Amino acid sequence: NYREIMRRKQDLSTRLDRDSDTNSIKNVITRAQGDGSISNVHWYTLVNGFSGKAPFQTIINLNDNSSIKIIDLYPIVEHAEEVANEVPEDVVETPSNILVAEAFYGPEVIKAPEAWEKGYTGKGIRVGIIDSDVYAEHPALAGKMETIQSGPDAGELAFFNGYGISTPTYNANSHGTHVTGIVLGGEAKEDESNIEKYKYIGVAPSSTYVFALSSLAPQSLDWMANPDNDIATDDYPIVVNNSWINSLTTWLTYWIDSLEDIGISVVFSAGNSGGAGPGSIKWLHTYPPLLLVGNSNEDGEINPGSSKGPSVYLGEEYIKPDISAPGTNILSSVPKGGYINYKPNEGLEN
Repeated sequence: NYREIMRRKQDLSTRLDRDSDTNSIKNVITRAQGDGSISNVHWYTLVNGFSGKAPFQTIINLNDNSSIKIIDLYPIVEHAEEVANEVPEDVVETPSNILVAEAFYGPEVIKAPEAWEKGYTGKGIRVGIIDSDVYAEHPALAGKMETIQSGPDAGELAFFNGYGISTPTYNANSHGTHVTGIVLGGEAKEDESNIEKYKYIGVAPSSTYVFALSSLAPQSLDWMANPDNDIATDDYPIVVNNSWINSLTTWLTYWIDSLEDIGISVVFSAGNSGGAGPGSIKWLHTYPPLLLVGNSNEDGEINPGSSKGPSVYLGEEYIKPDISAPGTNILSSVPKGGYINYKPNEGLEN
């Protein structure tokens, strides 16, 4: 199904490129680029559309084009409170054996060690992560980022910055490094019995990943479907994790539907607006097909800050989140090789 759907989308793009109609959307945009009335144009694969930077009058002119169904503002992406304002010096070089049972409660609650002992460690599974940034050289993550399989970027790390393949970037309070560690961090070893839990901080430590920046969410969702732009290669993830919130809903749903159509599951955090009480799930997160995950604590209770249902989409109420999992006081990776327990809205524990 994947190749059939992707081939149809590529055929559509090719037909648009060949369209000789002077009023076809691609020709209209090409002329607008030529006279400087639109810039930073990016054409999408999963969705028959584009993004660009344009003044108000150009937007009005495009709105009069009958070929355009929707025009919307570019999304503003936000993350939960960062891991730390500054990674303390005494944490930076902390060895992995500092992990303690209290910090490890997350994988134990969901019975991950039992799954590992049966061989379910994520081996052979490729995950997509869209987030702020990632310190790919962290000992818990080293060697787990996939490389581009074909094309001009073949052999490069599969890190997409919204415009193309680039070197992985990170900052001191790297939200993405912490999230990636939760997903797959750990010193994965094959055929290991009596797994020593301190070697693992992630749920699927033998899996690999591709990474894209959340600051350019539409491009990143689009890229996840075909990282090397070659539908003949199997380089796409089977699931994409999104631990960020978005202030617009209308059209990002097109990417979500397209990814689901080709067999890629889309997971989102419920958000951190739980202080507003019931019905605090908002924006894109109200879209019913999303697998929405809430945040529970060490006692199995919902974190007060975790966004709560019901969610409302097009006037209909839905029971959300779909599931909740440990997300409070979770130990995971941070830049320079350290580990930190992260409490949303509360800062550092250790």
